[in-house]
Parts: sequence; structure tokens; C-alpha cells
Amino acid sequence: MTMAPFRLFFLLPLLSLLLSAPSPPAAAASPASAHHGGIGGRELLDQQRNFGAWFDADEAALSAPLFSGAGQRLADKVAWQQEQVQQRLRKLKKNIANPGSSSSPNKQDTTTTTTATDGEIVTPTAVTETSPDCPYTTAGAGRANLHKCAMGYAATSSVTGGAAKTCGGKYPTGYVVTTEEDVSIGWTEGSLRWAMKYCTAGVYITFSKSMKITLVQALYINSDTTIDGRGHQIVITGGPLIVYGVSNVIMHNLEVGDIPGDTDIMHIRNTTRVWVDHLKVYNADRGTISVVYGATDVTVSNSYLHNPNFMQLLGAADDAYYDRNLRVTLYRNWYDRSHQRQPHCRWGSCHVANSLFTAWTYYCLGARVYGRIRSERNYFIASTKKEATPWFNGALYYPNFDNTGTIRSYGDRLVNGSVIHEFFGSMPVFNPPYKLALMEPTDDMRDFVMQNVGPHFPASEALP
Repeated sequence: MTMAPFRLFFLLPLLSLLLSAPSPPAAAASPASAHHGGIGGRELLDQQRNFGAWFDADEAALSAPLFSGAGQRLADKVAWQQEQVQQRLRKLKKNIANPGSSSSPNKQDTTTTTTATDGEIVTPTAVTETSPDCPYTTAGAGRANLHKCAMGYAATSSVTGGAAKTCGGKYPTGYVVTTEEDVSIGWTEGSLRWAMKYCTAGVYITFSKSMKITLVQALYINSDTTIDGRGHQIVITGGPLIVYGVSNVIMHNLEVGDIPGDTDIMHIRNTTRVWVDHLKVYNADRGTISVVYGATDVTVSNSYLHNPNFMQLLGAADDAYYDRNLRVTLYRNWYDRSHQRQPHCRWGSCHVANSLFTAWTYYCLGARVYGRIRSERNYFIASTKKEATPWFNGALYYPNFDNTGTIRSYGDRLVNGSVIHEFFGSMPVFNPPYKLALMEPTDDMRDFVMQNVGPHFPASEALP
């Protein structure tokens, strides 16, 4: 007997039971579903999409009157965007404050209270992002100190990027990108690719103006490099960013999206000490920011991520033993409107904290093959799909079934019927070797994440 009929033979009883089981009764509509958000299904999705509309960057948006016109400054655009966000926040809060006539609380709006038996929750300390050591709220300033704002595993590995690098003395005050031009050969000095081709000893990169760079092919990032988009609106499209076989990289205040081909937006492979902060990444055939093939000590923070199918793969494959040292921090991110892998963790330790998850269509958190996810004080808003974790791992039959992954939830907020199924795999949950400034998963935290993610520092002019 071949393997396929063998599997089918054992699945026949299960299929028979499923087919003969009575259909569950339809759930009656209840005003209680409006409690803590007053949002259910389609209404949530519509409101959420409107809420995030100013994050949606495509050619039409970039060519709209808001982004064009001689003399129009980007400060006007930023002020308009902030006002739109505030209006939507006020509307959303009004809905939450007036859930309807129900007198009973919505039992589906919960906060997980799991107590770890294999380690206590790390108590957050007063680590802030506004101290004198962390000046990145000032556009274009703080080259020597930007890395001091890093957090999570990237910070524990002392990431500095290109803070002290000068491209071998060629650019003692840092390299400034002055042109959007990108070509595969005959590189132009002043382009972003020029810096990657010639500043192999590391460099701190800034931009002279707002620009949209359309890469003609993948751009490989060197060790000891910072790409800092503060002070301008920097959009990178056309090709992926590859952080491969290097170390000590910082990407800050950039928008990267609409990447064609069978690729992720950013590949972090066989690399250590990477901090990705205040990015907006969206739309690729594969995923957004993958951390795979031996990469470790990576933090992705304060970023907006959207992709129709796969979102974020941490750990390359079930047989990728080289990912056993994987350590990733995902902090204060917004995972918006994706199907799955938000993230998916294999082999290593994945700390997901103070992040927002909205309108997923399959699951958010997935772990298998000894992967461990510590989900801490996150905010989940379900739409039509309620389960934030899958109800099983892998296939239902040998050899693809896997029960070695671990997912533990600590103080997560579950809204609109969101459900987390914890996985108790063969590896205990971990205590991260650092402290974060964690907020409780209240509506204030949700609002903070929505307003804080993505490129966030004022620009001096609009895209040309």
C-alpha cells in the first residue's frame, strides 16, 4: 500500500464524522457584540481600512494633489495625515464608549492572564525613547546617538550601524544620497547603490531631499551601515533589500514596498545585529521582513507591515538547523490585513510585544520545529477570522505533524472574539535578556501604535 492511500484510509473515519455532524446553530445578533469597540466583522474591516488609509502608498496616492504641486511642503501633508488619524481615533473611541443597549459585558473581549511556570515575566523598567540619549525625534539629527535608541535583541548585541563609519575616510561626515537614479552598471556617485558598491567598510547614509528610488535589481547592504531617512520622505521600490552575510545594520524611517517577483521585501540572512525601525513595508509576492538562514539578534520596531498573504518568516524551514540561535524582537509594530505568518517562528526565540494585529484572514502567530513565541501585551482585533493562532501545527498526519513549537501569551488583549490557542511544545518559553518599556494593552496602547508606526519624522519637502 502506498503512503497516500495509507493516509486516506486513516482519515476516512474523521471525514465521516465531520460529514455526519449536525450543523451548529447560527449565532444570533446581539448588542453585546458592540461592547469594547462596537465593531464586528465587516464594520471592523471597513473602519480599520479607513483608519489605515493614509498608510496605503501606491502610485495613485503619490501622484494625488496632496503629494504634488510646486511649493507644497510635506509638513502640510504630515499635518493633514495627523488630523485624519485623530478624527478616526475620535470616531473609534466614540463607538467603543457607546457599544449599544447591552447590559452584559462581551465575554469575547479579554486579556490573557497566563502565569509562566518556567519563568516570571520580565518587569519593564522606565526605558524611554525621549531621553537625552535617544534624540531620534529630531529629524536629521543624532547620527552619533541613533543606535542608542535601539531595543530588544539588537540592543543586547550592541548594534551601532554606521555611526562611526566614513566609507574608509572618503565621506568623513557621512554619505548623502542626492539622486534617485539606479542602474545595474555604471553607478552614479550620489545614488544609493553607489554607497553599497564602494562603501564596503561601512557608512552612515542620509538623503538630500525627498525621493522615490526604483531599484533595477536587489540592493545588498554592507556591514556597519545605517540608512537614515529622517528629514525627508524616502520611498524605495522595484527591488528587495538584501542583508546577507553581514553584521551591524540599521534601517530607519523608510518606506519600502511594491516589490515584484518571488521575493521578500527585506531578506535578513546569515546576519547578526540588525535594527529595523520606523519602516513602512508592504506588497510583495512572499513576505515583508524575513529573518532566516542563521540570522540572529534582530529587532523590528515601530513599523507598519502589510502583505496580502505571507507577512514575516522567522526561521527558514523545518530542516534549517542553522536557525537554532535565532533571536528576534518584534516591538510596537502594526501587522495589518495579512493572511498568515505574523510572524511564523521556527527553531529560535521570537519576542512579540506591544504590537497591534488587525484583520488577519488565517492566523497571526505561528510556531513549529522548536520555535518559541513569547506574546506579551499585544492587542488583537479580529475581523471574520477569530483565531490569532492556528488550532493545530502542520498536517494531520505523519511525517508533517509537529508539536514542538511553543506559543505563550502574557497579558494580551483579545478584542472582537479574538482567540489565542497556546502551544506547549517541547521547549519552555524564554525570558528575554533585556527590558522593554511595555504599555498595558489598553485602547491607548492601540492608538499609540497606530499613530507611531512607519516613517514618522518630519520631512522638509514633498516628493517631486
